[in-house]
Amino acid sequence: MKERNLIPDFLKGMAIFFMILVHIVELFATTEVYNSIFGRIALFLGAVPAAPLFLAIMGYFLSVNKKPFFKKLKRGFQLVFWGFLLNLGLNSNLLLHIYSGKFQIDATPYFFGVDILFLAGISILILAILEKLPRMKNFLIFAIMVISPIIHLYLPNSENEIIQYLNAYFWGNYWWSYFPVFPWISYVFAGYLFNEFSLSNLGNKTPNSIYLILALFLFNLPYGITVSVNLSEYYHHGIWFFLWALEFLLLMIFLTHKFSNFISSQKISFKIASFGKNVT
Repeated sequence: MKERNLIPDFLKGMAIFFMILVHIVELFATTEVYNSIFGRIALFLGAVPAAPLFLAIMGYFLSVNKKPFFKKLKRGFQLVFWGFLLNLGLNSNLLLHIYSGKFQIDATPYFFGVDILFLAGISILILAILEKLPRMKNFLIFAIMVISPIIHLYLPNSENEIIQYLNAYFWGNYWWSYFPVFPWISYVFAGYLFNEFSLSNLGNKTPNSIYLILALFLFNLPYGITVSVNLSEYYHHGIWFFLWALEFLLLMIFLTHKFSNFISSQKISFKIASFGKNVT
């Protein structure tokens, strides 16, 4: 693996590791473990260092890899399709019990549950369309990135039994909507703009802005932890958590750059980077 590709792939691999960790805790931990210090730490590590980092790296690679419009459309629709297959596979045992009459619950939310694959697919589709407007592309991406964590808090949640399932994919605050487009597309767009504006030299020096970002991050750390361990609030967070998450991500990128020589000398880091590179 080329050294220039190590850092984003390493961060992506690390994000995947934390996502696996938090899913294990959410699904298998007892109440005692879930509410313990270990459980709280796992939930925190499964917040910003997981999905937001993964989505930002995804956005970065979408900017780096300039694929044709129709290839991006195909990729976007594939991810949405795989999202339904994943829901079907994850909930197959439950769905069989429902349709056999053993469980008397509604199966629809489990099949249409809004997980990260749907967000990834829809984000790629939106980016593909925006890239057809080269003069306004980056302005529109930036505007959506800023507005997304704000507007979903004020948009209505449909009470219609059919429309609410479509609503859930974009901003609806329903229990089966984990990664609606608003606010989560903001992380994809942040990663995309990171490459577009050539901010990759962030770690090559120690500007005063880094110290300011660190101070803001530490000042808002109690707030960030509170949201991170409250899953309902985390999945439907607002602008302040998004800004705090960006501070966290910028610090992670900065520190990874600073220790890039050390990282590149460790076999385990290459393993993590290879894992990140090969998981899409």
